[in-house]
Amino acid sequence: MALLAYNSWGQSVDTKILFSGKCSNLSIPETIEYLGKITGLRFAYTSLSIDNNVKIDITFENLSLTELLKLFHKKTGLRACITGNQVLLRKEKYPEEMYHISGKVVEEDSLTPVPYATIYFSGLQTGMISDINGDFDCRLSDDYADDTLVFSFMGYESKRILLKDFLKLEDRVIVLKKRIFKIPEVHISSRDFKVISIGNMKNFPSGSLYMDTHGQQAALMIENDKDVCGKIVSVNYYLSSKGNTDAPFRVRLYLVDSVTGGPGNDMVPDILVVKPDIQRGWYSVDVRKYNLMIPEDGFFIAMEGIFPNDYDYYVGTADFVDLTAGDQSAEDDIPTTITYGQRLGYTRNRKNKNNTWHYSLSHTWFRLDKQPFGIMISADIQIRKHKDKKEKEKEK
Repeated sequence: MALLAYNSWGQSVDTKILFSGKCSNLSIPETIEYLGKITGLRFAYTSLSIDNNVKIDITFENLSLTELLKLFHKKTGLRACITGNQVLLRKEKYPEEMYHISGKVVEEDSLTPVPYATIYFSGLQTGMISDINGDFDCRLSDDYADDTLVFSFMGYESKRILLKDFLKLEDRVIVLKKRIFKIPEVHISSRDFKVISIGNMKNFPSGSLYMDTHGQQAALMIENDKDVCGKIVSVNYYLSSKGNTDAPFRVRLYLVDSVTGGPGNDMVPDILVVKPDIQRGWYSVDVRKYNLMIPEDGFFIAMEGIFPNDYDYYVGTADFVDLTAGDQSAEDDIPTTITYGQRLGYTRNRKNKNNTWHYSLSHTWFRLDKQPFGIMISADIQIRKHKDKKEKEKEK
């Protein structure tokens, strides 16, 4: 272990002096050398505390020495202790600064709450969901400081606001405006298009698969074996009356991963959460605003269980069913005390071909190949009745 330091000791530094400067893409030793030059301080540290592969970017203006060394600590994980004009550095994790995020989402016309609106961070694609009264509340680390909050709900225009600007608001009520779609005038005949359904469209389930509220997902592979070319206008889920059909859930659409054959990248750019208004049966979600064309190699439609901070509905996590273990039965062996999550209907597959995939506690996708059943999910695709010249040439 080497001790790297300057040899001389001097008078105590004046902590009232303000410093300004900027360094970009420098190693930690180079950053220390730069700070030594502008502050006149001598730095000492052990070589074992330095990762020479880390690159540092620091911009500061009119900072006191204490503030500057705090910023350096935050960027490098090296805490400074001043003795005379000597600065001793030691490795110490910088304490996370926490932000308290709370407020209410309402709609513009009536100022009534918007339940289960999504609030997420544009850079990280993570966030929270408002409760049944439109309220949201959480604490966030400093990692989110420079990010943008996005508020969205089906049928309303999304609203974006910088986190630092949101924290300055006295009245943290976010008003969402109803979305009005302006469609250019074109001459279209209903005879030019038709809507077809693909997926598992049966009406009588053999059983149901329970969806927990902590990120568990079930997905059905929607094959495009007939080379359909068209727009996905809606996705449909068969909700079992044995679950809580009042529970909201997140709609997910995925491309097919070329390596695993399972769900890959998201097709929908927004966090799309819906709250069903039916007791059982087929529930349809309109997705035409996203202009999603059906991929040539098919795609996945999934339901993701969520926990919207509504404790009136919440029961517990003890009975989470992780299908990576056991026989992957997914039948009606779930305790009846669980009343929160949805239950997706499924049917037995006589052809022994299973396109049902599951996302579990281990954060991995796998196919439920031990049980030959398919969850009841489908998609409605808008296609042209008559193929144009390009499509006919493509088929040739």
